[in-house]
Amino acid sequence: MRRLFDRSLLASVMLLVTGLGAMAADQPLPAGGHDFRNVDWGMGRNEVRAGETAKPSLADGPLLGFPATVAGHPCQVIYLFQADRLCMGFYLWSNIHEDLSEYFGQAETLRDVLAGAWNAPQIEKWDWEDPMFQDDPAMRAEALGLGLVRYEMGWMTGRSIVAVRMSGGNLQGDILLMYADRTCFPSGQAAFKTFFDDRIGLPTPY
Repeated sequence: MRRLFDRSLLASVMLLVTGLGAMAADQPLPAGGHDFRNVDWGMGRNEVRAGETAKPSLADGPLLGFPATVAGHPCQVIYLFQADRLCMGFYLWSNIHEDLSEYFGQAETLRDVLAGAWNAPQIEKWDWEDPMFQDDPAMRAEALGLGLVRYEMGWMTGRSIVAVRMSGGNLQGDILLMYADRTCFPSGQAAFKTFFDDRIGLPTPY
């Protein structure tokens, strides 16, 4: 997998502006009654940290991240805090399939799981740089590796915004699942933008 804390990860995250413990660890849906995994919006960093058994892979600024296996695939679980209160959470599956066509099947399975909880996506769109790539599975995989296709879907739930993006580039692919507190989503985006600018030294693309 690519290093968690690099420009490609931060750009991927910004493009979206993701017993109880066993369920939270194994499934991309929140554990019963919770907002993200087994935690709730507004919880503090220490409360969130207590819900993860792995050692943090990222603890910098407003971000706290952990390695995990979710939906049968290794990923990173990333929490974003604003004023030490949880406001966004992400699952990032990055560079996990050698055969890039497998990302399309994974995205379809993820859609089915999320739609089972919240019905069909309220937003769903494919963005192809060239429509010729759509019909041939081998060409679709090539398009993903070259960054020529993007798939997005989203839901508005009672307390959360839920969004998925499949994208790629540099002959790799990513799937990012975001969960965000509806009450602090715009300000959470702004907090991450500030962090991105400070750490990377470049403006975000948004």
